[in-house]
Amino acid sequence: MPVSRLPSLALLASLALGLASATPSHAATPVPTPRPSPAVRTQSPVPTFITLGPDKALWFVDLSGSIDRISVDGRISVYPLPNRHSNPVAIVAGSDGNLWFTEAMANAIGRLAPSGSLTTFPLPRPGSIPAYLTLGPDKNIYVTETGGSRIARITPAGKISEFKVPTLASKLGGIASGPDGNLWFVENAPKRIGRMTPSGSFKEYQLPPRTDAPDTIILGPDKNLWFTTGGDIGTPVNDPSVGRITPAGAITMFSLASKQPGPGSIASGPDGNIWCANLQGLIERISPSGTLTQFPLHEKNVLPLGIAAGPDGNLWFTLVVPNGGGKIGRIVPATGKVAEYPIPVSK
Repeated sequence: MPVSRLPSLALLASLALGLASATPSHAATPVPTPRPSPAVRTQSPVPTFITLGPDKALWFVDLSGSIDRISVDGRISVYPLPNRHSNPVAIVAGSDGNLWFTEAMANAIGRLAPSGSLTTFPLPRPGSIPAYLTLGPDKNIYVTETGGSRIARITPAGKISEFKVPTLASKLGGIASGPDGNLWFVENAPKRIGRMTPSGSFKEYQLPPRTDAPDTIILGPDKNLWFTTGGDIGTPVNDPSVGRITPAGAITMFSLASKQPGPGSIASGPDGNIWCANLQGLIERISPSGTLTQFPLHEKNVLPLGIAAGPDGNLWFTLVVPNGGGKIGRIVPATGKVAEYPIPVSK
């Protein structure tokens, strides 16, 4: 099945390495799989999104077919997925103490316990292409479906409901829980930010003229929603930026003054600022008022993709190395000091 549009970060990594009513609730048939145990990696890693896990470690997805864990002292564990071609994309910690992730090509949502127990939940409609996900205000997981312009809700027990977005072919991207108890998401094709109540009511906000297509979105430390634009590879952009939208719908854009491709994902930092993984080989800090500070990475031609706040007061991010390989990086907010941890590969 051809992919109409994978999330831009995942697509970028693949290219770099040559690689408003709800439908009836659907009780997905869980597919238990053999428990993956920490293993030695044999494929070249392609780390994308990263999140803080319930065990105070960072967990990240690897497009080569695994869910990986890094402790704050830099130790990396690899949990291979049974189907290494399932295209795991994004990951988030759930309310149940497990990690939840999307498998774009398997058309499924995965659940991984920190102990290693794995279950997959197939989506009810073929070709949904699950992409980004977030923990909702109601303790359920919400997932954007790139292939069907729907948002799926899955309970900790695996019960799935789907909500159709008003704009067809909207090419959904990131999704986040807002301070108002709603879900906020980006629509790449019409260049809009959407809001959905947990019951499935929608409202859409058009971005200003000449704004590039949005990709990822988070809840900021100022209780507004922050999102990235201009991170799509292969698509001409005007001005890669980070945007802010208030719960009332007021939008402000902040230019990153960078070339294409621009910002990858963003995270809310422990210092009250927004942190961005910029695909130009930069980690960037944006204050709530829009002041930009850039931190170049040690190695040129690396691609920072995902970023998340860690339990140690630092920001952790994923790095794809175009000639093969991957790393996990850590940056100290107060000093900008960067440390990098290569992801080991067995030869």
